[in-house]
Amino acid sequence: MGNSAFIYIEYQNEWIDKDGKLRKMFVNDKILERVVQNSSSILKKLRENKHNTIIHVAMRPDSKYKIFGKAKYGLREAIPRYGTWRGSRGDFHKSFTPHVNELSITERSGASAFSGTVLENYLRNNNINKIYLLGFAGHVCVESTLRESHDKGFETHVIEDALLFFNKEQESYFLKNILHHFGNRIKLNDLLEDINSKNLALNSIDRYFKSIKNVDTKTLSELLSNDFKMQGVVNDLAINVDKESLISRVGSLKKTQTKQDEFRITNIVDRNNFFLFDIKSKVGGKDYLDQIYVHKKDGKIKLKAFVEGKEK
Repeated sequence: MGNSAFIYIEYQNEWIDKDGKLRKMFVNDKILERVVQNSSSILKKLRENKHNTIIHVAMRPDSKYKIFGKAKYGLREAIPRYGTWRGSRGDFHKSFTPHVNELSITERSGASAFSGTVLENYLRNNNINKIYLLGFAGHVCVESTLRESHDKGFETHVIEDALLFFNKEQESYFLKNILHHFGNRIKLNDLLEDINSKNLALNSIDRYFKSIKNVDTKTLSELLSNDFKMQGVVNDLAINVDKESLISRVGSLKKTQTKQDEFRITNIVDRNNFFLFDIKSKVGGKDYLDQIYVHKKDGKIKLKAFVEGKEK
């Protein structure tokens, strides 16, 4: 899955709450329940690891709809005419309230999640090149975001089990005739499997650095594959350490000596059987640039390559 972000589009009361105007006008309750359930399953799985990027995009125009001007056509005309997104109907639904570490975008001037928002800057500043789209409505705001995402150069995936359409004809036309021009479709079960693999690898990274900090050689031994190698350069000297040597070195330390201050994942590359993590870390007051390979299947760490030095 690499450097990816999940963009939840309009998970607001206007669509989901029983008193929402859009729900009353357009939504089939049975289809809505399926979309909400699937979207909740994905969100729950993503929140199992703090490193997953979750973005919530709302439609929250000002009370007089001045942001849309005096439009004669399209959504900019229809939204003020129907009086949608006002008051609590514009709030995020309680099941999809953003957490503190998740980006929330509420000001938006058009159908696309990019329209008049910070979304593109956020993605590029955080080195995110792959996005997953889900939400409301599939043939309107999700499609607009898909098209613009493609044209901006992002690798875009649409979760077909987590899209709401007003009817089957719209859904069929979008999936068969539109989507393949701008992105890829992915099913819920395949996506959850991918998220599980990534979470397993992310958890291994978290546990690895924690085990070093706490001089926890038991956990460290569990995390490293039997053919583990650590290679790097410190003070112009080449370091080449196998699993047992690393465990022995860590075991000889006292907790006060490790000084594992922090680490930050800067890039993730999704390879056939591994995730490759680029990490900036600080150990004993020194800065390191790390590359760590983690098996997708079992979360074992196969290789750590590092070099001492500051970020340029």
